[in-house]
Amino acid sequence: MVQWWLLLQNSIRYTDGRQEIINVPKAFSVGDVVAVTHRRDGGVVVQRVSPIQYDPIDGKITIYLGAVTSGQTLGYDVYVKRNLLGAQYVYISYLFFIPPNQSGGVNRRYTTSEDWTRYQLSTLTAGYTGEAYAQISVFGLVPGEYVRIDLIKHRGTFLNGQDFTDGSFESNAMTQSSDVNNNPTEGELHTTWKRNAGGKVRIINTDAYSGSYCCEFYG
Repeated sequence: MVQWWLLLQNSIRYTDGRQEIINVPKAFSVGDVVAVTHRRDGGVVVQRVSPIQYDPIDGKITIYLGAVTSGQTLGYDVYVKRNLLGAQYVYISYLFFIPPNQSGGVNRRYTTSEDWTRYQLSTLTAGYTGEAYAQISVFGLVPGEYVRIDLIKHRGTFLNGQDFTDGSFESNAMTQSSDVNNNPTEGELHTTWKRNAGGKVRIINTDAYSGSYCCEFYG
C-alpha cells in the first residue's frame, strides 16, 4: 500500500511525481490524500488518509441536561446504528459542555456499517458547578449514508442510569440554531434538541421498533 493524492477525480499522483488513471470513488475530492491498494484480482481499494474537512452541513445537536456539581463525571450510554459505504472515515463526536469554560468528550471513527449497538462512553469530569449540556456530532457522511442514535442515558456519577433530556426523541421536536457550531452558552437551558444551522440531522420514525422515534444524521 502506498500513499497518493488526487490530481483529478479519476487521476492519482505518486509522491515521486508519477501519475496513474484509476476509477476513484465519487466520495473523494481533488486534493485528498489517499492510500491505494492494488489487489491481485486487478481491483483497486482507495482509502482516505487526509483529515476530513468539517463542513457546516454536518449535523450537530445540543441539549441541556441539568445542574452538575464539581467533581461529578458525565458519560453516554447510547444506541447507535450506522449505514456507511466504506469509502471514507465517518466521525461521531460525543461531547459535554459546562459553560463558560469547560468542554470535553470522545470521538469515534468508522468506515463500516453496524446494526443497533450499545455504546458506553465516559467523557468528562466537571471542573466546577454549573450547567451541563450534551452535544452529539457526525462528520463526513456522503449521500446514501446515515448514522442513527437513540435511547441515550447518563453514565457516570451525574444522573447515572437516568434518561437524557428527551434521550429517546419522543418529543419529535427539534429547533434550529443560527450558529453552524451550535455550542451552548450559559443560561440557554433548552430542553428541546437544537440542531446547528444547515445541519443534516432530523428526527425520524425508528426502524428498531414501531411507534417511536430516533435521531438520524444523514449525508
